[in-house]
Amino acid sequence: MQLSLFQRFQRNHAIEHAAMHLLGRLPQRLHLVARSDWDGFTMYGHVATETLAWATQEGLRALQSGQHDLAVHPRCGTNLAVTALLALTTYKLFSAGGRRRSPHLLALAMIAAVASLGQPLSRAAQANLFTNTDLSHATVTAIEKRMQGGVPVHRVSISQQ
Repeated sequence: MQLSLFQRFQRNHAIEHAAMHLLGRLPQRLHLVARSDWDGFTMYGHVATETLAWATQEGLRALQSGQHDLAVHPRCGTNLAVTALLALTTYKLFSAGGRRRSPHLLALAMIAAVASLGQPLSRAAQANLFTNTDLSHATVTAIEKRMQGGVPVHRVSISQQ
C-alpha cells in the first residue's frame, strides 16, 4: 500500500510524540523541540543519541502495542495553531455585523472561548487529523546527529513500508 506524504507525516508525528513522552519521563530535564515530516522527524536540543534512539524505538513499540495515547502531546505546536484559529474565529464571529461592541466584552469572549475549547479541540485535532497510530509497517532506519549553531540536531529517518 502506497501512503501519501500526509499519511506518512501523520505516522511520523505520532512516533515523535511518543518519543517526547518517554524523554519527558527521564529524571534529567530536557529542553527539546521536534518537527515531523514525511520521512521522519528532526529533534533539536541536548539529548544523547542513544537516549533518543531508545525513546524512539520504545515509543514506536508502545504505539504498535496499542498505547495510542502517546500519539497526543500537550506541548505540540498543533495546540498553538488550534488555539490561535479558535481565537481568530471567535473574534471574526463576534465582530461580524458591523455594530460596535465593547473591547472589554470582546476580550472576555475570546478568553472564554479559547480557555474552554482550545485544549479539547487541539487534542482532538492531534488525535484525529495530525497523527495516525497505524504503524504496523514502520521502522526506524537511521538516527544521525549534527551540530547547528552550537545546538545538537538529530535526524530520525523512518520507513513506512
